[in-house]
Amino acid sequence: EIYTLSLHDALPISIGNAVTTVNAAEVVATAPVANFQDLLNGRASGVSVVASSGQVGTGSRIRVRGASSLSLNNNPLIFVDGVRVDNTQASGPAVQAFGSASISRWNDFNPDDIESIEVIKGPAAATLYGTEAAAGVLQIITKKGAAGRPVWNATMRMGSNWVPNWKTRFKDNYGTIPLGGGVLDTVSISTRQLNDSLQSNFGRDIFETGSLQDFQLSVSGGTPSLRYYVGGGYEENQGAEPVNRLLRQSLRVNLSASPSEKWDVASSMGFSSGRTYLPYEAGGGGATWATYFSSPSFLYTGVNPGNPQLGFRSGPPDIYYAAYNNFQDADRFTGSITFTNRPTSWFNHRFIMGLDRLSEDNQSLSPRNDVIGQRYASFAGLSAPTNGSMDVSTRDVMVNTFDYLANVDFQLTPQWRSVSSAGGQYFGRRSLARGASANGFPAAGLTSLAAAAIRNVYADEVFQNNSVGGFIQQQVIWNDRLYLTGALRADDNSAFGTNFDIVTYPKLSASWVLSEEPMVPLPDWVNQLRVRA
Repeated sequence: EIYTLSLHDALPISIGNAVTTVNAAEVVATAPVANFQDLLNGRASGVSVVASSGQVGTGSRIRVRGASSLSLNNNPLIFVDGVRVDNTQASGPAVQAFGSASISRWNDFNPDDIESIEVIKGPAAATLYGTEAAAGVLQIITKKGAAGRPVWNATMRMGSNWVPNWKTRFKDNYGTIPLGGGVLDTVSISTRQLNDSLQSNFGRDIFETGSLQDFQLSVSGGTPSLRYYVGGGYEENQGAEPVNRLLRQSLRVNLSASPSEKWDVASSMGFSSGRTYLPYEAGGGGATWATYFSSPSFLYTGVNPGNPQLGFRSGPPDIYYAAYNNFQDADRFTGSITFTNRPTSWFNHRFIMGLDRLSEDNQSLSPRNDVIGQRYASFAGLSAPTNGSMDVSTRDVMVNTFDYLANVDFQLTPQWRSVSSAGGQYFGRRSLARGASANGFPAAGLTSLAAAAIRNVYADEVFQNNSVGGFIQQQVIWNDRLYLTGALRADDNSAFGTNFDIVTYPKLSASWVLSEEPMVPLPDWVNQLRVRA
């Protein structure tokens, strides 16, 4: 197998483009890793991981060598055991300013089930993986079983999530209060004062210490003809805000069979299901926003007696937690089967087919709450939501993959070797998006669209996108140290239109391992020296 086409067995020195491999199994065993994106952070050169939020259950924006387009999607493609999967990095209810979402679909994959991650950088990825691969490609290779007795692994991780020194770390907010006779006095309010007022009214702190729990169990083994890996996990994590929680379960079953010396069959199946609760933040309102921008005059009851805001900008945290409920339910299945055949010593080929199926349910609920409504009747910021409202959106995505590759490997002379490759892929994506909103519930406890006085369907769309492409590649190798590669790919896509020609991607690369040249002396501390173009 050629490394650039089937990223599993060969060495990266044979290609002219950059590929980085992250040993995920070793990282997870020696370092605390909360999710899949943590595996990449700081471990792959040219890959930037920018967090979208510090809340539990949120993800990051990942870029390979920066942005590749000013107008198109800059998300790298993701493949799991050769199957393309949904790579959305901004999902879930919009709890940030300007309608921004903060959940990443990348974190659906359990780090404990991953053997390694391979990152393909640069435009060479487009030649091998098609039109949409210009932003890079990440290959996730999950764990497989090895022949031998059953090997059990059990892992339990416990931790805490908190805001350090939060009572004193935020600057005081200043404001003015009237003293009479047109005289104003400047006053300040600290986070500690805000917390004291909250404690005396609601009996709790602004921020709390959340527990982090992660339980993993796996078993692997088998015989030379049939090998297996079965792993399962459960997460229950709590953020520093009491309404920020993550609950997730995962299951993976991988089977590998070798019915003969010429045939290998491997199947990979992974399932994850969970719910993520998110509070509002950063321009969307929320308890932290109301705390950072508190109003000092609200705390002085002598100036404004009975003010329900207790010094907070629009209301204390408990009011926000009672008035809003934002969460996402996500179920995901990813499966594939790979057939590999080696009929002769100089010819091998393999075929992969697989499916990635995702179901999202995003809900932003504001249940009817007459108690809050009466208390905040004079304040416009929180009076409207207490009548009851909700926003519900669903996203169902299905991605089908069919991938074929054939290699012809000839030793032309003792010094020269030729590897000819050809293959093709078909990717079919179908996405169903629906959204509805409602306002005005007649009674407390009713939180369904049918019960609302005003209902609106704002989205009901089906998107279908199909890509088909093929490539040929020729590699010439001299003494296993000089590699010359040329390739050509042709792609067609259902979004191109009837008057748009098929797109072609040529590639020419060279890699020369100078450290294996006798004429190039190297010091002992240089393990490998390679030049490429």
